[in-house]
Amino acid sequence: MTKGTMSSRAKGFPYRPKPGSCAVTVDMTPTKTKSGIILPDTSVAIEGSKGKNQGVPGEVVAIGLPGREWDEGGNGHSIEAHFKVGDSVIIDRYEGTVDERMKDTVWGTIFWVEFGDVCAIRLTDAELALEAGA
Repeated sequence: MTKGTMSSRAKGFPYRPKPGSCAVTVDMTPTKTKSGIILPDTSVAIEGSKGKNQGVPGEVVAIGLPGREWDEGGNGHSIEAHFKVGDSVIIDRYEGTVDERMKDTVWGTIFWVEFGDVCAIRLTDAELALEAGA
């Protein structure tokens, strides 16, 4: 499968995202302190992040076909995903659509987001090793 030319999804995932978007599964389990206090989701931050606009870690489970974006002059260009199914990513907490229809299944809570709302892609151990050796 050539990157960006076809949609892809995890085996058994029942939906195909629209062009230019992807499905990311996130763990929405509330955080519990050592003393047993349950923190609401809005209080949970990614380690080292500050401020209200925090990211949410997740895993890509489906990718739609490349999308199109139009500039002010009416010229369109293709938008492709720079990640693949199975990648660990960080998405913007306030972007996308939360879908809890599958929260009691193996897929959990799904965020439907545009390609541009994926803020970061976690590097694999092999990529980190290559970077360290450079």
